[in-house]
Amino acid sequence: MRILFLSNRSVNHTHRWVEYFHEAGHECHLITFEEGPPVPGKTYFIESRLPRAFMVKYLAHLPTVRKLARAIDPDVVSAQELGSYGPLGILCGVRPVAASAWGTDVLLEPDWSWLHRKRIQFVLKRADLITSMADHMTARIVALGGDRARVVVNHFGVDADVFTMTERPPRPADEVVLIHTRHFKPVYNFEQLLAALPAVFEALPRARLVFLSDGALRPEVEAQVREMGLAERVSFLGSVPLAEVAAQLRDADIFVTTSRSDGANISLLEGLAAGCFPVVADIPATRQWLDAGAVGLSVPLDDAAALAESIIKAARDVGLRERAREANRGVVLAKGLWRDNMKRSEEAFVELATRFGKHV
Repeated sequence: MRILFLSNRSVNHTHRWVEYFHEAGHECHLITFEEGPPVPGKTYFIESRLPRAFMVKYLAHLPTVRKLARAIDPDVVSAQELGSYGPLGILCGVRPVAASAWGTDVLLEPDWSWLHRKRIQFVLKRADLITSMADHMTARIVALGGDRARVVVNHFGVDADVFTMTERPPRPADEVVLIHTRHFKPVYNFEQLLAALPAVFEALPRARLVFLSDGALRPEVEAQVREMGLAERVSFLGSVPLAEVAAQLRDADIFVTTSRSDGANISLLEGLAAGCFPVVADIPATRQWLDAGAVGLSVPLDDAAALAESIIKAARDVGLRERAREANRGVVLAKGLWRDNMKRSEEAFVELATRFGKHV
């Protein structure tokens, strides 16, 4: 197949989509407005200083996108992230269009304003195929007007050859390493984790926390940690290559996420695959993996005391942490493998192109 991706080149999701289809032997083209690392295939970078707000940047360059799309003549247009490139895919003048929901675009964005909701609904009602990363996202897609028959669920997932689990003796309770790999964005609810830390560190005198990401809120979170007098026990390692993420997860004991919203929750799957014990906020994105058999502890959103209590419990119950390791990796191998899940999207793309009379 010849696939035209419309997506943000600076985001890892884009690279994973394009790389999968390229490795599967398909011809890949990417139209993007963002700078970033190179992706396989041919990239068409449209440089623009116009704002992203209200689709100004995208719509102002729609004639250029339409001209490129006609020249590329793809078998499938893959519009990634409904709130940005989704409308551009619908308006690019080429069909069929597969629109991919990433999470915030369907779970949160429709509630930001009437205009945001209408923009998402515009895409959902016109896309020839919709990919969703989780069942709770699919329910939201349908509630917003998407046709369930046109939705394919792809849990995304992880590469189990990268996120491996090594055998090592369990750490004593008061020496555990906590790890948090979410970006420094408001949706990831750093307030709850920071509020829980004093109680955790008092109960576990040699425990420490590693933040493995970057983002706009990082300076603020670092300042709060210093003000709390916890700087010596909290490390900020920034964004690192995927292999280093896997290595840090293998060395950690407890994976913590207090996110308010998530899709497939790939970060959690990475932690499970590497043998971390999960202590997570009780939201649909984490509940789906616990319901699937993952062993962990979930806590209510915004309850710092409950979070601290669960982290301390997980640290002190070495047997629980050890039992969870194999069980949790088993869940990932059964339902959370990247290539297996992407194969569903590939098959759906082939079927879609065939239905539209493309020769694939």
